[in-house]
Amino acid sequence: MKIFRDLGLKIIALLIGVLLWFLASIERSYEIYLELPISLGPPDSGYVLTSLPPERIKVSFTGKGSRLIGIRINPPRIAVKLKKKRSGSHTISLSRNDLIPEPGPDVRVRFIPERIRVQLSREYRRYVDLWIPIVGTPKENFLLGAVESPKRVLVSGGKEHIVRINAVTTETLSIEGKHEKFDTMVRIIPPSPLIKTSPESVMVVVDIEACAETTLSLIPIQIDRRTDQLVSIDPERATLRIRGPKSKIRRLKSDEVKIRISVRALARGEFDLPAQITLPAGLKLVSSDPKTFRVRVR
Repeated sequence: MKIFRDLGLKIIALLIGVLLWFLASIERSYEIYLELPISLGPPDSGYVLTSLPPERIKVSFTGKGSRLIGIRINPPRIAVKLKKKRSGSHTISLSRNDLIPEPGPDVRVRFIPERIRVQLSREYRRYVDLWIPIVGTPKENFLLGAVESPKRVLVSGGKEHIVRINAVTTETLSIEGKHEKFDTMVRIIPPSPLIKTSPESVMVVVDIEACAETTLSLIPIQIDRRTDQLVSIDPERATLRIRGPKSKIRRLKSDEVKIRISVRALARGEFDLPAQITLPAGLKLVSSDPKTFRVRVR
């Protein structure tokens, strides 16, 4: 067929045409816009940032297509230096020198906006409590025992931020399905990007123990009353069944358990009241005998 006659020459001619079009297009002048990430270099020792710049800045690049192809494929980033800046508010003009890598001199650069504002202050440090959130349920017939970790960590930042912090937390620690003691590193989560912690991660040792139960008998009932009230209670003591990690159950003493009934808000009369039972951390009440108490207020 005629359409396939001299097919090789036709393909070559087509490729030459495409090449000429490409060469012509890359020599034209274009303008492109990119959203570039911005980072701030560390300030001088003893100073910290107390405000954050925008995460990204729009930047216009104008130049020949051949120069813009590389910028489009491998966009630069914006890195601003903060050396020799002291406490206070600073307006920083952005320039092509802040781009890494910096485009060639034949590419015109325009930042939108052209300036950013940052706030610096003296660094302030103090120790705060560390809290480790724990989720999940251990394997059946096992319970969470002791958790060992640093109690306090050092936080640093601007004083206006640090004075409002009493504690920081780590990432959540799961004990789902665990049945033995284990240790792991967990990352501390600063409450703000403007705050740093030292250390950034801590070692946590978690004891997963077999559960156990015990019975405590003849625990006295404490009565919370007004000075003008005469109160009697029947029975005056209770028996509790308590469940918890084996080591805690083994060390448990009767005087660590409090059984309390408040009658301050009651008028004269007879009442069947439950008691408020307080156990050491990590222990649970299985049963109370009796469940309610006969209280007479005169």
